Amino acid sequence: MNLEEVREHQQRRPFRPFTLFLDDGRSATVDHSEVIFVSPDGDTVTVWEPPRHNRLIDLASIVEIAQGPKARRSFVRFPGRCPRLVSNGPLALSMA
Repeated sequence: MNLEEVREHQQRRPFRPFTLFLDDGRSATVDHSEVIFVSPDGDTVTVWEPPRHNRLIDLASIVEIAQGPKARRSFVRFPGRCPRLVSNGPLALSMA
């Protein structure tokens, strides 16, 4: 993912929430343009996630940006099992 794509979503008017999907299966939802900050060197992105939590994200770890909160992927918990990534995309993990 490149810096221009992140800034394009951040600066879109009217703003529409989006979700950053990371290479480790995690995601960060950006509900407003004022909760995402790009470092001066453009290598990292910080997303404010309430309550009082900042997530520092390496730009190189962002694999996808999807419009809308939790637009394509989400974690589902199954009783007695670890959370698994559920997706229709190429990053889907099998249920073992």
